[in-house]
Amino acid sequence: MEKTQTIESPIRPQMTSLPGDLPQRPCALSTNLSIKDTLLRTISNGEPELSLYQDRPATIDEMAQAIRTLRIAFPRSGDEFFSLLYERMKKNQFTAKRLEDAVEHVIDNFPYKELNVADIVSFDKRVRLYDRNQIWDECSKGYTTDDFEKVRISGKLYWVKKVDIENSKR
Repeated sequence: MEKTQTIESPIRPQMTSLPGDLPQRPCALSTNLSIKDTLLRTISNGEPELSLYQDRPATIDEMAQAIRTLRIAFPRSGDEFFSLLYERMKKNQFTAKRLEDAVEHVIDNFPYKELNVADIVSFDKRVRLYDRNQIWDECSKGYTTDDFEKVRISGKLYWVKKVDIENSKR
């Protein structure tokens, strides 16, 4: 079962006075669960989890625009900070929508005066993955298989609670 939802959300302010300003491009959030292996990770208790950001990788232009926006919001951060942030965004394989959401989140919610790279890089929306045995355990607690969506990663079958997917969209 394949589902895709697209949300157009241009969040970037007009900054025509900045040299080399790049055109704004809308981003899309995809909830299509054909999964990229790079978005799978194991959390501290050994359970696998999955990033819900499955859209295209962020472009250099989008990263530059995000950095320009953050420079305005956090003028105390220097060139070295933004250079390191750019490198970490590339290394962490940010998608366009994850980048957009991370910038929005930190601008709207950051309570301190100085920004840390981790405040951006750690932003993600993840859901827990369940294997076959764990699904049966959940069914014994009152869930049904209709409460889960199947995902296949590297040939291995997992399940995700549909409610977790919906809750992460908020």
